Amino acid sequence: MRAIVLAAAALAIALIQPSGDAVAQTASTPAADSLVVIVHPSRTGELSRSVLRQIFLKQRRFWSDAEKITPVNQPAGSDTREAFSRTLYDRPSRGHLAYWNRAYFHGLLPPITLDSDRAVVLFVAQRPNAIGYVRASVVDDSVAVATRLPAAAASK
Repeated sequence: MRAIVLAAAALAIALIQPSGDAVAQTASTPAADSLVVIVHPSRTGELSRSVLRQIFLKQRRFWSDAEKITPVNQPAGSDTREAFSRTLYDRPSRGHLAYWNRAYFHGLLPPITLDSDRAVVLFVAQRPNAIGYVRASVVDDSVAVATRLPAAAASK
């Protein structure tokens, strides 16, 4: 019984005191940074939120030059993906599970997922048809910003 009490106390202390990693993560979360939608530098023009919704649900699959669009998601549950989903769709990313389950039976797969902002930037920079979203602070000259999402949306 004493071992259970000690284990519970240790768990409670661990949950109350943030680790160094948790503090470092907080400083780089989307709440402190606005989100941007990025494209290859060869793409020009701003994209409306309506068009972005269609692209990331794969309801719009081709650019105006008839090239296939390659949308890129961030990992499910990540702060960046959740902020993006809440901004565009007014719901968390898990709210799209039913949509993608139905779409799967029509041969439509969700966008590919990359593990980080940096991975998305590198992917989009190397592929003229790609589109993704990242925190504004990670954008460099290798990509173009197609749309800036409201900073307030990133803190939801």
